[in-house]
Amino acid sequence: MSNIWSNYNWKQIKTSNGNFNMKQISHREKSPYNRNLIETEFAIDENNNLYEHRLDIWYQYRRTGIYTYLSVAKNDNTVWCINNQKKLIKVIGENGIDYLNEEHSPNMTWKSISVYDSHCMIGINEKDEIFQGSGDYWEKLDGLLVNISFGMDKSIWGVNKNQDIYRRDGNKWTHIDGKAIQVSNYDINTVCVCNNDNNIYVWNGSKWNQFNGKLRWISVGKYTCWGCNKEGYVYKLQ
Repeated sequence: MSNIWSNYNWKQIKTSNGNFNMKQISHREKSPYNRNLIETEFAIDENNNLYEHRLDIWYQYRRTGIYTYLSVAKNDNTVWCINNQKKLIKVIGENGIDYLNEEHSPNMTWKSISVYDSHCMIGINEKDEIFQGSGDYWEKLDGLLVNISFGMDKSIWGVNKNQDIYRRDGNKWTHIDGKAIQVSNYDINTVCVCNNDNNIYVWNGSKWNQFNGKLRWISVGKYTCWGCNKEGYVYKLQ
């Protein structure tokens, strides 16, 4: 378990241009090994608008009402979304200007996606079926899930419609005690979940420890963590 959970607490992020009703967040993490990367957060609000947060300002992307799901790639920091046509798109732009929405895998439809990089991702379709791959090649995995997370070490965690938690071990799913509606992992042991009561739990390698605060969505990294609560306010662990 990362020491961020023992050393830090939640701080609400108040921005210079207002608060937004965010329902999902994903972040690019600045680390001691990549000091030139500006820490940047991406979020989707209740109206399916996409925002980029950097240097205390939220930039709303100009294509409005089309972004339903979001994932920032762990390895190459590219930004991916599912649009309102259930298609997977790569968002190319910055500071609120989406220069290009590049569609990928046109024969597939999606409701959840988690991206390692542009060539390796895992997603869930409308039937809760799980596929791993990219582009025109996708391998169907066994099982059914509604939410999934791909780690920096390519570890996979997920939850199903009954809120059961699973971890991918080799070519099989291992059931992990506990209930959750959303899971986020940086690696196989840096994992956190939010449950139906918006409680936050952190994996310590063998069991879940409850952490302070209430969130409906969480994005965990190696050095920090971001989330949004049911009111749509954004918080950072620091």
